Amino acid sequence: IKQTICQAGKRGNRLLILPELVLGGVPENLKQAQRIAIRADDPVWPELSDLAVENHVDVILGFVLEENGKLWNAAECLCDGTRHRYRKSHLTRREAQWAEAGDQAGLILDRPYGRIGILLGSEIMVMEVPRLLANSGCDIFAVPAVKNPNCLSGCPEAQQARENYHPARVRANENNTYTAFAVQEGISGIFGPDMFLEPRDEVLLRE
Repeated sequence: IKQTICQAGKRGNRLLILPELVLGGVPENLKQAQRIAIRADDPVWPELSDLAVENHVDVILGFVLEENGKLWNAAECLCDGTRHRYRKSHLTRREAQWAEAGDQAGLILDRPYGRIGILLGSEIMVMEVPRLLANSGCDIFAVPAVKNPNCLSGCPEAQQARENYHPARVRANENNTYTAFAVQEGISGIFGPDMFLEPRDEVLLRE
């Protein structure tokens, strides 16, 4: 993660979106989640925040948050030495085995380059979350994700496009926004609205 932040700074990037649950890993059950959970006062946060400031880049990354004996699937947003936190509100069945649901659908951050709407992983499938963010004036949906469970390792790129990041493309179109979708496994991408024109040109970047 530190190396990626430094690389983003060298490239002159203003915003770095890392995947959901990238810090610590993806838990399979409550016991694993408790073992890898990170508290808000963990020393890793000032260390990463200082590195983000040094490289002039905003960083969004996912992790398991532990607070007062409870766990959340969360995203930490490091911006100019300040920290903002989003707790995922719409959980999958597997996540509900270990995580509490957040009480807010998405998080909005105003930055010099635009208004960012942050949501996590499978929330891109829930129409109301990106729509609420779009109605609040967001220019960019920042979506840290793990992967679509239906998208197996080694499957053809066309299948990954259909099963993995197709919802991100659709949300950009229907909300007239940009969607930056970062996955741990599969194809990440940045999508812009193209109003479903042919030939398709909404994929701005894939990596």
